[in-house]
Amino acid sequence: MKYLGILNLLIASSVFAQSWQWTLNTATDSLKRSFQPMRVEIPVSQFDPALPKDPVALYAQLQMVGETSGRAAQVQWNKSDAGKITVMWMEESLLPNKAYKYQLTVTQTPPPGAAAPFKLTKVDSGIDVAHGDKMVYRYQDVYDAANYGETRRPFNHVYGTDGKYITKGNEGEHPHQRGIFMGWDIGGHGYWTDGGGTVQIHKSYDPALEVMGPVFSRVSSTISWQHNKVEELVETRTVEAWWIKPGVTLLDFRYVLTEPNGKEFFLDGEGAHAGMQFRAADEVNVNRLDSALSAHHFSQDGAIKSGYNYTGKGHWIAQLFPVRGVKYLAMVMDHLDNPKPTEFPTRDYGRFGIFFNHTQPAGKPLPLYYRFLIADRSVQDTAGIASAYNSFQYPPLVTAVKGPVGLARGSAPKARPFPMTSIDPRLGIGISGRELRLIGNRPVVASLYNLAGHMIASQEVTPRSAMSLAAIPKGLVWIQVRGAAGTMTQAYLLR
Repeated sequence: MKYLGILNLLIASSVFAQSWQWTLNTATDSLKRSFQPMRVEIPVSQFDPALPKDPVALYAQLQMVGETSGRAAQVQWNKSDAGKITVMWMEESLLPNKAYKYQLTVTQTPPPGAAAPFKLTKVDSGIDVAHGDKMVYRYQDVYDAANYGETRRPFNHVYGTDGKYITKGNEGEHPHQRGIFMGWDIGGHGYWTDGGGTVQIHKSYDPALEVMGPVFSRVSSTISWQHNKVEELVETRTVEAWWIKPGVTLLDFRYVLTEPNGKEFFLDGEGAHAGMQFRAADEVNVNRLDSALSAHHFSQDGAIKSGYNYTGKGHWIAQLFPVRGVKYLAMVMDHLDNPKPTEFPTRDYGRFGIFFNHTQPAGKPLPLYYRFLIADRSVQDTAGIASAYNSFQYPPLVTAVKGPVGLARGSAPKARPFPMTSIDPRLGIGISGRELRLIGNRPVVASLYNLAGHMIASQEVTPRSAMSLAAIPKGLVWIQVRGAAGTMTQAYLLR
């Protein structure tokens, strides 16, 4: 029995000591990127010896070639998509026109000195999400009809570097404006106001979508929009937090709005209040007459006079504001796939956001995607903050090659010309001469954008209908493809 026990221990050790290696490659175009979430998908079939049939916990060790220190990385392997694993990490900065190479090792045991993970804690008013001992955000999920004024909508508080909220709750002027919140007029009922029989009620969380890892966390909830107890919309809210460093918070908000009976619905209101909004702590409002203590706003066009709705060419807006003696920057980014045109309202008491009017066709849910970057005084480069939007809208493609690569110190990768001369086959399209053609039989909608984010052309591409590029000027463009598999974007040089 003694020897049998030792044999079993040796067998178990040999199984859990398994590791797999890949070389990861990516390259940038002419755009600088900051606070860039990175992802790569690897087919499970590349694991030899094979992984178990059912998903288990996996861990990643990631190191950039030419560097001696590693990066925190996270592996996701889910039953809902068991055929692949996804590896995620964060780059604070990616330089233009540069190639990057990494060594990835995946194991079944946590690496020594593994980074602290995100964690979720249930509290009386909702849930707290923290990274190690650093508080990140709170989701207020409580609804009490007897306390309607304070609980009429769920919203997200953001924590500052001191572990306290830098966003406003029910206190102070305009109590309906709280944290990060959303609301439109639906059928003449104002879901951004405080009253009129409208309420947004948190219904449930989706445990299958919950993720708490060292780099990335995700919480998904369902919210019912009701007017006089009649449900008018169902909202799915997914909040994804990325860990960068203390003092910097990156939050991705993914929404899906659905009319419960499959009917057409209209998002209405006015840009001064409705839409997707951020409200800073009330002390910004209390001190609004002091220019040094009030909120200030800017976009890629420069400073914006608070109280105005910015409608320029940009796709983001940012706010500088002090709370408890610390200056913060908050930036919201509007994805190109969201409805347009867009307004960005600003107020010197600490509110800003994104607004649009939109009619959604019957039977089609409306997806929305926004990113918030919130940072303390350690990130105050307002002139270069647009690079964070580049990371949001144009993430670089990462490819994985099975097998290791040398990591000798000083062996920095040589930059190769960008953009790439081939298109990722996952887009389902290819370029032949001056035509964009379909790969396979599933039609897609292809759109071309210039570097400023303005659409150049858009067309459905089918097996019988190619997209002519003859009228498109030569140079770098963004090709975005929407199909049954979702939406992907990649840079391409038209020659």
